[in-house]
Amino acid sequence: MKKLLALAALALVLVPALVLVGCGGDDDPGTPGETGCSLTLTAPTGGASYLAGEELRIRWEQEGSATVQVDLLKGGDFVANIASVLGREQYGWNAVTMGAASGDDFAIRLTADGVDGCGDTSEEFEIIDASACDFNFTVEENQAFAEGDDFLITWNSQSTTGLVEIELWRMDDNDFPVGLIAADVPNTGSFHWSVDSLHAGTYNYYYLKIRDSRVPSCGAASLPFRIVDSNLCSILANSPQPAAVWTEGETRQVQFTAPDDATTEVNISLYQGLVYCNTIAQRVPVTHDIDSVDWVVTSAGAPAPGHTFRIKFTDANDNYCVGWSGDFTIADQ
Repeated sequence: MKKLLALAALALVLVPALVLVGCGGDDDPGTPGETGCSLTLTAPTGGASYLAGEELRIRWEQEGSATVQVDLLKGGDFVANIASVLGREQYGWNAVTMGAASGDDFAIRLTADGVDGCGDTSEEFEIIDASACDFNFTVEENQAFAEGDDFLITWNSQSTTGLVEIELWRMDDNDFPVGLIAADVPNTGSFHWSVDSLHAGTYNYYYLKIRDSRVPSCGAASLPFRIVDSNLCSILANSPQPAAVWTEGETRQVQFTAPDDATTEVNISLYQGLVYCNTIAQRVPVTHDIDSVDWVVTSAGAPAPGHTFRIKFTDANDNYCVGWSGDFTIADQ
């Protein structure tokens, strides 16, 4: 009987001890509810792409007051520490590869100082260092092409973002762009072009320009060549006149003349240089007299600060049949 009483007393001592195991939080210090710390990254998102130097706003949600270490990873490996942050849940960073090669396998890792297991890692995103971007055409000088010839345009490049634009230019007293041959095509080093003067006609001194689609300052010009082309079309801009000043928000008439019988409809768009801003009208019927559309003037979509624009008129059924207005100004209200 004494032995049974002793065993019962021992059990009463052991039960509270067993209950206490795991309840103090020391057995799993990485669990947010037990450490008072949690970090959840909300930006950058997976699949995003940044040019080196572009702002990447790193954001997160945080519980606890620990200093947060912000690190750059590539392929899951540590590259460099970006910053130590205390008292806020974001960090503005101009994305750079920090010595690593460009790639789409970068990630941001957050860790809380002194709190084991409190951290988070973003999904992978892309950083492209195009600081050494360069192009070099391999087009021979003084070649001659007829409209419709197959011309394999070739070039070499380095440190590009992967997409290019190719333009046709005409060499004159003042060189001017004839039109766009291809936009946002993969930078494979070659492009098959069915030669067309874009209705500019026979001329001895055409040349090509190529540029990176995301780094307009990175490009090159080819040597000149000849195009023989009698398949012509013209669209003339009547309004706006060169040096005109139109005001944002007012209604103006955009006027054009398309004299060729083959042109039956015209698309009209606003451009800043060669860069598209917005659509003014689509498939405007052509009378082969002076045609017009009413436009509520807007510079929406302009890629850069400034007030100088042009209007492009394009045959709705022939993208190479285009006309341009002169430069005009859109003034603020």
